[in-house]
Amino acid sequence: MNVHLLLSANDPSHISRVMQHIGRKYVPYFNHKYGKSGTLWEGRFKSSMIESEQYILCCYRYIELNPVRANMVTKPEDWKWSSYAYNAYGEKDKLIKPHAVYLAIDSDKNKRIDYYRDSFKQFLHPSLINDLRAVVQTDTPLGDDGFKKHIEQLLGMTVGYAKRGRPKNCPEKDTDPLLVYRMIQSLKKLKGVELVDSSLSMEEQATQVFHAPYVLIAHNATADPVFQYSNKKGLELFEMSWDEFTQLKSKYSAEPQNRQEREQLLNEVIAKGYADNYSGIRISKTGRRFQIKAATVWNIIDENNRKIGQAAMFRDYTYL
Repeated sequence: MNVHLLLSANDPSHISRVMQHIGRKYVPYFNHKYGKSGTLWEGRFKSSMIESEQYILCCYRYIELNPVRANMVTKPEDWKWSSYAYNAYGEKDKLIKPHAVYLAIDSDKNKRIDYYRDSFKQFLHPSLINDLRAVVQTDTPLGDDGFKKHIEQLLGMTVGYAKRGRPKNCPEKDTDPLLVYRMIQSLKKLKGVELVDSSLSMEEQATQVFHAPYVLIAHNATADPVFQYSNKKGLELFEMSWDEFTQLKSKYSAEPQNRQEREQLLNEVIAKGYADNYSGIRISKTGRRFQIKAATVWNIIDENNRKIGQAAMFRDYTYL
């Protein structure tokens, strides 16, 4: 069993001292009470520094949902050794001091805890769960590239676990010229729309699309489709690296309550060839929800007229 603590300290050394104190005081108490001997822990504690503004509430949800993911309880409030009762219902707990980001949800306590409970209806992205597990296991920071660079400058060393993802400018090989060409040609065939100048080379078209001011994403045609492409605008919107996005099942771009509507859209596109003016709700890696507006979704067709996937393009979206 894992124990997760979310701690803030005025001095970095204080966290180590707290953990040492727990080892010196709690372990003898536990062993005496239950007739045990030896250590309780498998090894030294692991820790990760967190970028508060962007990730702190995600960490709240990750920790408080751990007993649910482990099938120990069905609801977070059923796990009595949790901060959920304090954060979601306002129950008193001497161990907890609320973080400033949590307090900033709303100055009214009742509205704040209502909002917090509602946030648990949102989908916690599998990619974010994997990141949280990885940074804890490797004792590395959790945050965006700017945050990591700041930590690297302070420490004078590289930080971050091995799965770093592609650079933001994305090397040319990652723009997948053939797939982009097929998306462009399929849209032209279905709707008569040209995304880019057809006189450009395949590689030039791919580069232009990757840096375009609109979002363009695509998944393959498997039974449970996986994303295989996103341009730069799409990666920024979904808050993912190229590697993360192209390993993600496309159903996870929507929350569970929106997946049936998404499935209906995909089936409509398969039958008709394309759909215009699509509007739907999607979610980023960090749990940020946004409403897509006036999207075009179409089948990707290869040179043998086979359906090999679907693409979606949109310019307008609103954060919810």
